[in-house]
Amino acid sequence: MAKEIFAADITEHFTKTVETTFLLREITKKETRENKKQYYDILLQDSSGTLWGTIWEELMEDCHEDLKGTVVAVKAFVVGRRIEGDANSRLFFQPLSH
Repeated sequence: MAKEIFAADITEHFTKTVETTFLLREITKKETRENKKQYYDILLQDSSGTLWGTIWEELMEDCHEDLKGTVVAVKAFVVGRRIEGDANSRLFFQPLSH
C-alpha cells in the first residue's frame, strides 16, 4: 500500500483523523505541570519532513518506547496549524502499532 499522507502536507488534514505510517524518531515520557497527567511526546519523520505528536496516558503502552527507530502505523487527529517557516501542527494519537 502506497503512502498517501506526508508530514509536509499534514495541514491539509487539519481537524481530521488520519491513518498513515511514519518513522518514530523520538519518544519521550513526560507529564503536565498542572495535574501531572502522563503522556508521550513523539517526533515522527517521513521523506517530506518531521512533525510532533502526543499520546495521552490513557493510550500509552510500555511497548511504545520499544518502537523508537521503526516505521509505525498511526491513527491520529490533526490539530494546530502550520505557519510559514514554523511547523507547529501536532497530532494527537490513537494507539500505535508496527
